Amino acid sequence: MTTLNTALGHHESPGAIVAAPLTERSKQFRAYAADCHQIAERYCDLMKEQYEALARQWLVVAEQAERKI
Repeated sequence: MTTLNTALGHHESPGAIVAAPLTERSKQFRAYAADCHQIAERYCDLMKEQYEALARQWLVVAEQAERKI
């Protein structure tokens, strides 16, 4: 979890909004994140937290895919 929080909190230009083009791969990763969020809504406690964490990880992977264009 520490690694995930560090990855989400790290930005090359703090305060700047970076618009990266969405690739098919990143769109798919974002769709996985959306699926995880929907599943998380059905659960409570630990299961919900785990699916939310998984969704955040998919978003990090999507951002990485967008940067590699």
